[in-house]
Amino acid sequence: AGVAALAAAGLRRGALVATAGARCEHAEHGEDGEWTPLERDAALTNWSNTHAIVAERLLLPETPAQLRAMVRRAHSEGACIRPAGSMLSPNALAFEPRGMLSLAQLDSVLGVDSKTRMLRAQAGAKVSDVVAALAPHGLTLQNYASIAEQQLGGFINVGAHGTGARIPPADESVESVALVTPALGRIALSRSRDDDAADGSSDLWAAAQLALGALGVAESYELRTVPRHRLLETTEVVTRADVNANHARWLAENQHLRYMWIPLTDSVVVVKCNPVGGTPAEPAAQPNADVDERERQIGLEREAFAAELESKHRAGGANRGLRAAAAMAVELGTCASEEEAVALGFFALRGRLLHGGDALSFEHVRRVNEVEALYWTDAQGARTDWSDRILGFDCGGEQWVSEIAFPVTVSPVADENAELKYMEELYALIENERVPAPAPIEMRWTSSSRALLSPVYSPRLTDVHSWVGIIMYLPTAEELPRSSAEHIAARREVVTARFCGYRELCERALWDKYGAKEHWAKIELPWSDGEEAVYAAAERVRRRVGEDKLQLFEAFRRVLDPKCVLLNDALKAILRPETETSGAASNVGVLQSSSASMSDRKSQPIAA
Repeated sequence: AGVAALAAAGLRRGALVATAGARCEHAEHGEDGEWTPLERDAALTNWSNTHAIVAERLLLPETPAQLRAMVRRAHSEGACIRPAGSMLSPNALAFEPRGMLSLAQLDSVLGVDSKTRMLRAQAGAKVSDVVAALAPHGLTLQNYASIAEQQLGGFINVGAHGTGARIPPADESVESVALVTPALGRIALSRSRDDDAADGSSDLWAAAQLALGALGVAESYELRTVPRHRLLETTEVVTRADVNANHARWLAENQHLRYMWIPLTDSVVVVKCNPVGGTPAEPAAQPNADVDERERQIGLEREAFAAELESKHRAGGANRGLRAAAAMAVELGTCASEEEAVALGFFALRGRLLHGGDALSFEHVRRVNEVEALYWTDAQGARTDWSDRILGFDCGGEQWVSEIAFPVTVSPVADENAELKYMEELYALIENERVPAPAPIEMRWTSSSRALLSPVYSPRLTDVHSWVGIIMYLPTAEELPRSSAEHIAARREVVTARFCGYRELCERALWDKYGAKEHWAKIELPWSDGEEAVYAAAERVRRRVGEDKLQLFEAFRRVLDPKCVLLNDALKAILRPETETSGAASNVGVLQSSSASMSDRKSQPIAA
């Protein structure tokens, strides 16, 4: 069976298994007391097919009682059980060859309260299933990332985010969490009880809000939701000068805003999304005639603009960019005919265009990007749908990505539009260093999070942060049907090396200047370069996150998981659990009062 079929079936005891986004092959199941159910020697790859491991044990608890027994035994034996969600993270944050624990079967929606707008669900529930369960109650999630197959545990624990200057990352919607910890068993934490406490519980809540699976295995969550609503999405292509002239207004007026910069061109794709008939995701405000009138005028302008774009799109006929891409694919020999190419659609064609020529050639990538700009120019338009269908989008195929966040409300560069200054400098780097940078460079925004480890941490929830993501695409057999497996593997290695250089260029020139922090699911440590390089990279992560925050987090972690059974090598390198951390002993009382009931192998980047 194909990966999609296995993913749809979910994890099943005694069979080939797969979570959405991960593949498990050649696994044999066994009976082993509290380790059952499990899969042995499970071959796993992440969503973007950049990392692969064989996990000695993949534990598959089917009930909360089984989960607690597994965590208890792991602590007793000092056995690794790194928690895993859907294994979507580009850096394979959940991977640990010595042992993993999947929550795919703990996926129930436990309850929805329409009056309080609260959702209770197990951590293995997929975002798509949660959305379906909320819909009959007239509710939905405030925040969506790009892939609906994420499990709640991963969605929250890595700080997943959507876009909107007044919308925080997913972890800020959590009201309570039940953690199954190795040392103290199941503990229950609540924002309302612990966030403002004077006994240290507020620090524990801030640590657990985004914990990377390092404090305990999340069993269930209670989340705040918002009224279900439809969004009007408009897509237009503008110049960089247009963005500079209008950015402040667009960011203020639109509930969701996303820029897709097309490098080596002057084109920027601007995607704006706003509620149809009001802003249900915003708290009710006192009546203000001036504000209401301005909102009404903005609404009329949006509707008129959407109607104009729809009319233009209908009159435009076939997409010129798609036709140009199809002709180029035939020219490069990656499609037999233009009809075949058009049937694939532009985003499936992009990889064939890049890798049919030299994907690391500056001029070749410029040509592909120009075709993409033309595609988006003819794809301008508007659509209306439910928010979950609008805010999710196709991430593309197999790829390397790096995404950082930096503050724009209080910016280290003291620039009113720090994110636009960042892009100006990034574009200069790309041009001067002749980086073959494919499209898009994606820019989004969120408000802050109070989670200690959040890349957008701030005690002020109104602070705004910009997220910027760069990308390079890896060739596949589908994109290069005439190439040998050996040739494709070699090309993947070359692209990987070039992307590492692209990312390092950005890191050296821009990240510290703008106060940037990398998304936890996209931090790659340079294992192949040796221990010193890994230590230096981890040191840079620590400096950007903040030693004070990491030491406080580690103080709690040492009490909850003193044997490090939940960590993999990447987290050990960053958290440094062997380092003495002051304050750990003083946190025992806080943790116990919250109780509801009392290696050398690493995930390596893969070339094929």
